[in-house]
Amino acid sequence: LDAAVSAGANNIYGVSFYVDDQTAAASAARSAAVADARTKAEELAAASGMTLGPVVAIAEGVAPPVSPLYAPAAMDSMEMKQAVPVEAGTSTISVDVQIRYALQ
Repeated sequence: LDAAVSAGANNIYGVSFYVDDQTAAASAARSAAVADARTKAEELAAASGMTLGPVVAIAEGVAPPVSPLYAPAAMDSMEMKQAVPVEAGTSTISVDVQIRYALQ
């Protein structure tokens, strides 16, 4: 970014940072999604006077990556001699599961 600003750029759009290895976070999200799906299915079954049977089908859909959220920078007051600031932000890794249970 410093090189681009030094070369005269004054508007830079679309700079994003992502987690390089999402394996552990996706695995934790997957386990949480399955547990959440079971809890909701149990509530629905109980509300209808039934109980959950075995899993009939399960599918996973990974949600598209979410762009990190950054706090707005006070760019108007930034002096050109300073390094380009990089704001801290967050990234979200999510997993979507659909589970079909037999009802008893």
